Amino acid sequence: MKYVAFLHGINQGRHNRIEMSELVRILEARGLKNIKTYRQNGNVVFDSDLDAVTLKRMIEREIFIVYYYVVPVIVMEVTELKNVIDNCPFSHEEIKKARKQTGEPLYIILLNKPLTEDKQTLLRQLGEYDYYQYLDRAIYLLFFDRLIRSSILVHNITQIDVYAVVRDVDTLKKLIQLSE
Repeated sequence: MKYVAFLHGINQGRHNRIEMSELVRILEARGLKNIKTYRQNGNVVFDSDLDAVTLKRMIEREIFIVYYYVVPVIVMEVTELKNVIDNCPFSHEEIKKARKQTGEPLYIILLNKPLTEDKQTLLRQLGEYDYYQYLDRAIYLLFFDRLIRSSILVHNITQIDVYAVVRDVDTLKKLIQLSE
């Protein structure tokens, strides 16, 4: 089965540094196949016969063993990632307008699990000033009048108490392309 793993919070500044070539070596040693990385922020495409939960735990454990720090990992089947992109609740016109006005693409916050009702309430509070839609394990964000770096929701997503990674849709499409 084809998977994508997203490592949270690596290679940002001087902390949690992981060279992608070293990550590939670690994952190959654990039996993953056809490993490809994209950018330095922890996007990994690979093949495995294991399930997503087992892969998540294994990758987190291996990183801790080698680097002595915890890196939250989200693992998704490539088909699930395709569904996230295909099920985008925003129209092509909205996405195009946002990109034209700010230069920002569509961003998607990928979650390790769907949000409970309580966490959805918190999301509404944090996202009060953002233009977003939530579906299952994804929060879709568009920026018409400001940039992502001014998003209160993005900066405070950890308050929702789920693992989350933020990626632009172009990166996600590239990862799907790399899996083929």
